[in-house]
Amino acid sequence: MINKAANSLRWRVIRRSANTSTDNTFTETYEITAGYTGVPQRTDLVVRVVSNNVGSAIVDIRASSPGRHRDLGFSEMMIQKLARELAVLSQNSSM
Repeated sequence: MINKAANSLRWRVIRRSANTSTDNTFTETYEITAGYTGVPQRTDLVVRVVSNNVGSAIVDIRASSPGRHRDLGFSEMMIQKLARELAVLSQNSSM
């Protein structure tokens, strides 16, 4: 679902890793470059999904501006944009 959300927003998934433990818990981590079309400013997002395969998951989204410069809320906007897109996709998939 993270890949689908990133593709729909026209963002680039840089890396994906997955880990599974013996207690049926898995963790996926995605690194994404996010921004608006036509705006040169970009931010890096890391999305971590932790699930125990019972039908629910915890999604942790964090952002960092390249060069550690202040971005005046741009990273927060990208986090909110991804969260909204994931909410729409999860509602559509549960119908």
